[in-house]
Amino acid sequence: MDGGNNRGVLGSGMRLLSYATPRRRVDLFGFQGRVVNNILIGSFGSIIRLSTDEEVLAIFSEYAHDPGN
Repeated sequence: MDGGNNRGVLGSGMRLLSYATPRRRVDLFGFQGRVVNNILIGSFGSIIRLSTDEEVLAIFSEYAHDPGN
């Protein structure tokens, strides 16, 4: 999911690379009908399979980490 500002919220399907330093947090209101407080901001990675059957490493920076999502 992309918040339209080159940032978003990532769930358990992504691998945490590192949390932002200094630690930063965000509160989400109304996201999927719920309120979530103090979500850490970080960088994440995931292997993505392309339609050509190749795999690439995708890096997502400055995303909120919601492992329960």
